[in-house]
Amino acid sequence: MNSPIPPPPAMESGTLLVRVMTAGGALPLEGATVSVFAAGDENTEPLALLRTDRSGLTPPLTLPAPPRSLSLSPSPPSPPFSRYHVLVEAEGYLRRQAYDLPVFSGVQSVLPLLLLPLPLPNGEARFPDEDTVFSTVPAPDL
Repeated sequence: MNSPIPPPPAMESGTLLVRVMTAGGALPLEGATVSVFAAGDENTEPLALLRTDRSGLTPPLTLPAPPRSLSLSPSPPSPPFSRYHVLVEAEGYLRRQAYDLPVFSGVQSVLPLLLLPLPLPNGEARFPDEDTVFSTVPAPDL
């Protein structure tokens, strides 16, 4: 007699934080649109639409994930994480996508993404309109 298949475990949650940068990771990109989809459902409405702040970060997004106890078994009945797809778009930049991003229960997953600026029609480089200040602390006299 075959054993019955156990029901899927109740879902828990993990969080996702997306960090969007440009200039090789030197500059945060404010105002980028971040769309989050369940993996395999990219042609449907996103689960969430987020915007990056002046630090290039989205707010933490809580997402369903299987129980963390699944990761303790050498051969769990299902993966111990959920998979998500992330699409990042910003005006003047090439869009980026990340597929099969794992989110584990009780863990904050951080996705760093670098966006490349679109070239201008005349081939010139694109630069910010204003100076970026990284520190307002004066340099010490040595």
